[in-house]
Amino acid sequence: MKYHYGITIREGREKLKMTQAQLAEKWPQSGEGTGGVSVNYVSDVERGIKNITNPQTLRRLCHLLQIPLWKMGLSDYDPFDDESSKQNKLYYNGML
Repeated sequence: MKYHYGITIREGREKLKMTQAQLAEKWPQSGEGTGGVSVNYVSDVERGIKNITNPQTLRRLCHLLQIPLWKMGLSDYDPFDDESSKQNKLYYNGML
């Protein structure tokens, strides 16, 4: 199976014991709003059928689902590269 960020979104949702319907209600919209997507849309994203093109939406999903930004490719931090971890400090929720 080819990786897509929907896999990480599903893992984050399931870790929080959230249903697809609950995520659809809280789904970040452009601007500051939330909600407004269907359960089918969430399912399509998780299966890799639909792509999220707005990086701000991905960032807000990471915050909502407590997913580190690097897992979505939204950070230069690479936990598997010793040089990266020495040069970059990783801040998550304002903590080091």
